[in-house]
Amino acid sequence: AVGRTHRRSDADERTRQFLDPAVVDVVERGRSPAEHRTVGAAFVVIDGIRQQHDVGSDLVADRLNGLSASVAAACREHDVCWLESDSEHGRIRLLLTVGAPVRRENDAERLVDAVRTIADPHEDRVGVAQGREIVGEVGHQARRPYNFLGSNVNLAARLTAAADPGMVLRTAAVARLVSRRFEPEPVPALRLKGFADPVGTAALRGSRAVPIERRTTHTLHGRDAEVRSVLERIDGLCEAGSSV
Repeated sequence: AVGRTHRRSDADERTRQFLDPAVVDVVERGRSPAEHRTVGAAFVVIDGIRQQHDVGSDLVADRLNGLSASVAAACREHDVCWLESDSEHGRIRLLLTVGAPVRRENDAERLVDAVRTIADPHEDRVGVAQGREIVGEVGHQARRPYNFLGSNVNLAARLTAAADPGMVLRTAAVARLVSRRFEPEPVPALRLKGFADPVGTAALRGSRAVPIERRTTHTLHGRDAEVRSVLERIDGLCEAGSSV
């Protein structure tokens, strides 16, 4: 039994190095009920992996190592969660989130800052959306991914598919949320698969419009349940168009 426990501990430590710290924290807290939250999601798509592999696997490995390092650094700097990675049809797709698993101040600004930092040198395609989602662990106890249920993650994926290389394509709502920091580049409303109405969008190209304004955030310690309850009620009021 001791040997099995030791092997399981070693496996946990090896797995931990591939997970975002926010995801590790969710796993270690144990299963919790699903929540209704305002979540920002960004998909980052890296094209051309298959073509590079045809030239040489070392080239692909170097590119992926560089990309992984830059994504991890951007997520640490801007306090964004690197939730998952996937590969399909010769491309890599990353999902970055704010608002869940951890909620912070200026979620939309931090997410756009992070994806701009990642996309600029790599000519990646990025789509960003934000809205209310059901968030929580899904599946069997032995394999329970932390996941989102709602349309906004799908919307971010559709925007990524519509973006040109090097473009960060955001919903008009996200563009308004970050207008203090980033000038929008108007883009015609898009017809996207799965959405009945045209989606208002704005692109982000180039550097930030104004210098970063660092604001101090004071963290409350204790009364986590009460704080979550207050924040969820405020989110609900904002979504309903009420004033606080």
